[in-house]
Amino acid sequence: MRNFILPGGHAAISQAHICRTVCRRAERRLVELARSEELPGELVRYLNRL
Repeated sequence: MRNFILPGGHAAISQAHICRTVCRRAERRLVELARSEELPGELVRYLNRL
């Protein structure tokens, strides 16, 4: 892949893209927290499936 794929064409597509990026950010932060705290494995799996 040589280029980024940016959503467009409809406002709902752009909003879904923003939601996806927020979920990925939350997942990364939760994984970072799980390295220092004991957390239920379901939390990471849940965010990964969003």
